[in-house]
Amino acid sequence: MRVFWANGYGNTTFRMLEKATGMHAQSLRYVFGDKHSLFLAVLRHYSKTRVDRVVQCLDARHRTAFAAIQSAFALWLEDAGRDVEQGCLMVNTTGELGREDRAITEVIEQADRKLVAAFSKAIVAAQRSGEISDKTDPKALARMIVTLGDGAMLHSRAKGSNRSAKLAFGALTSILSR
Repeated sequence: MRVFWANGYGNTTFRMLEKATGMHAQSLRYVFGDKHSLFLAVLRHYSKTRVDRVVQCLDARHRTAFAAIQSAFALWLEDAGRDVEQGCLMVNTTGELGREDRAITEVIEQADRKLVAAFSKAIVAAQRSGEISDKTDPKALARMIVTLGDGAMLHSRAKGSNRSAKLAFGALTSILSR
């Protein structure tokens, strides 16, 4: 996963994958088929680990809903500040490939829907508790948050710094809070 995250799909070679995994290219092809199939497995694994981590963070059972939302922002800032695996693999892939590949797009869109649903749920809870304003539709606000997060991740990778992401999430937290 880290090789694709650091280099992107197009720049990753089987030689790089061999070095990272300690497996020969033939073994990787035997297990996964081709680079595309291996990359799909990597994206699914990323979704199961990184995206699900954000979703779990948004579960406000042990804290307020607004604190849960802020915790998700903190996770994103952590990813935005990494030196090598900077940003989000899903966002980086979207930036690299766009919608060229239907199977890859489907995995990314499924993860995106999962994030929007989790943020929507947390926003509804925060609105009900009076932590944030209820003037905005929760799903629209969730879409805005995920879109801002995507942009912050891509910007952090392009600039090599999470400074803009910190400013963006700080401003969003200020806007949301009552």
